[in-house]
Amino acid sequence: MKVGDLVMLKEVKAYQRTLYGLVGLVVEFVPSSQRTREAAGEDICRIFWGRGLFNNGFDKCWKRRCDFEVISESR
Repeated sequence: MKVGDLVMLKEVKAYQRTLYGLVGLVVEFVPSSQRTREAAGEDICRIFWGRGLFNNGFDKCWKRRCDFEVISESR
């Protein structure tokens, strides 16, 4: 996964119902190897959903890479 990839949630939880079937764009990606020891563990990313669901379409929370399925990779 990298910045520019289109992604969807693999499994939509009850509190994420507004994201069902939506395609998002990876706008930030931080591999676990680039993070501090205190925050190491999993790759994380920030997604642009583009539907105004969040502030200006951006999800302000960091999400785990493993929660997403890449549906189209950027070049």
